[in-house]
Amino acid sequence: MATLSILFIAGFLASGTLEIIFAISNRKTLAGWGWTLVSGIIDLALGALLLAVPAITPIILVYLVGFWIMFRSIWAIGSSVELQRSGVSGWGWLLALAILGLITSFIFMFIPIAGGAMIVAFAAIAFISYGIFRIYLAFKLRSIKNFIEKE
Repeated sequence: MATLSILFIAGFLASGTLEIIFAISNRKTLAGWGWTLVSGIIDLALGALLLAVPAITPIILVYLVGFWIMFRSIWAIGSSVELQRSGVSGWGWLLALAILGLITSFIFMFIPIAGGAMIVAFAAIAFISYGIFRIYLAFKLRSIKNFIEKE
């Protein structure tokens, strides 16, 4: 659990920093850049909290990961709905991945024993789903940007 805690701390800090940079650098082209900024700040704050009090990290890790996955999944649902409203094809896949993440977060939050026993497997499923979501979202956002630049 100690090694896993260190990996999560590093992941939260790196993710938060990179997301804040992304949000600020794309604030003129990304309509919902504020949500991305808030998301990055939350990641950075969670990483800083875990870094400041490393003794409690193994104790609260399951709940923290569950909360993080839940927050990210809700954000992803909103992003997929926003893409659907914009007329972007393939938004349903994004929604499906977001719902998969939300289900995983409920397992972490409401069945912590299962989450604790399976933290690596559940976290891997959630992170892979969220990673695929982010890559797919990036391509969709790039196609929207290219479409806007042509007009």
